[in-house]
This record gives sequence, C-alpha cells and structure tokens, in this order.
Amino acid sequence: MIGQFDGKIKYSGQFGTSASETVFAEKRSEDAIRRTGRIAVRWTWDDLQKPMQFRNLILGALREAETF
Repeated sequence: MIGQFDGKIKYSGQFGTSASETVFAEKRSEDAIRRTGRIAVRWTWDDLQKPMQFRNLILGALREAETF
C-alpha cells in the first residue's frame, strides 16, 4: 500500500502548474503505482482531524490490499 497526503495548496498554481496539470500528473502517478500491484490511498487534513475516520480509511485500504 502506498499512502499520499492531499492538500489543496498544490492545486493553487503556486508551484508553476495549473490545477488541471497537477491532477493529470497525479492520475498518471497513481496509475504507475497501481501497475506495480500496490493499492494507493489518499488522505486530507479533514481525515487527520478525525482520527477514527483516518483509521478507517487506512484499515479499509489494508483490507483491500489483502484481497488485491
């Protein structure tokens, strides 16, 4: 399993790429991860502010990885 934190700032254009370019690059990166047979899971600040929600997110991804 591969985990990634998603924050909104990377979509702001502040880093020299548009939101659409950033999303497209993320999709390609996640596709590459999946081709290795790994599960990709993403979380946000909101998930981290809710420990049980974050726990469930991670446990669900681990369960999915076991059956993958």
